[in-house]
Amino acid sequence: MTPQKRGPKSKRSPLDEENQKLRRENQHLSEELRKAEIVIDIQKKWLLCWGVRFARRSYLYVILDVFSRYVVGWMVAPREQTLRE
Repeated sequence: MTPQKRGPKSKRSPLDEENQKLRRENQHLSEELRKAEIVIDIQKKWLLCWGVRFARRSYLYVILDVFSRYVVGWMVAPREQTLRE
């Protein structure tokens, strides 16, 4: 009985496949993080608050951008208004 020759050794390490899998997952998670950061930036820019002030038989509605503190909208009404009117 003569020993059988084995084929050429594989140049790939058993960990190469696991490394490739982890690299793909890391790339996917990096892309998801980038998308989430864009959404957060947009939400920060659109955070608004509003207030109502009664003055001389009129109501003044003011909408402020919270971060820049600029008035982005206002309205004067003769009476208090709701969305259901």
